[in-house]
Amino acid sequence: MKRAMRAACPNCEAVYALPVEMAARLPAAVRCAACGHVWDLTPEAAAAEATPLPAPAEADAEVEAKAEAAPDEAAPAPVSEPVPEPPLVMPEPAPLPVPEPSVVVEARRVAVAPAEIWPSERAQWIVSGGALLVVIVLLFALHGPIGRAWPPMLRLYGIFGLG
Repeated sequence: MKRAMRAACPNCEAVYALPVEMAARLPAAVRCAACGHVWDLTPEAAAAEATPLPAPAEADAEVEAKAEAAPDEAAPAPVSEPVPEPPLVMPEPAPLPVPEPSVVVEARRVAVAPAEIWPSERAQWIVSGGALLVVIVLLFALHGPIGRAWPPMLRLYGIFGLG
């Protein structure tokens, strides 16, 4: 026979069958599935209510023996009460330790120096314009080889009279 602990809700008297292995986790806060009441289940209270449960094969044999003993009587089928699920027992998590700051650091504002533009914005415009001018001069100076390699460019040269 298996052994089981019984726990009854002190508020609504709902009875729960708990496995004996749960005794290792006691005392614990238990919540009733029927009414939601929370109470402390202690090992002493659970051990006092511990009852042996018949094994499934023995329970079937007892039912068959009763049915054979009174074949003439129309005995009503035994109605068993549904056993509510045992309440979930979840331990409260331990609070995390908050370390004490050993050094107090004050927040202060740090000024960020603006990035220097190399060497100046004016010099960058001059270099860019010079590079563009060199590309344009090369396009007109090499119009013959460019026109042979890419014939659509001859139209542009024709607009400027270099056709």
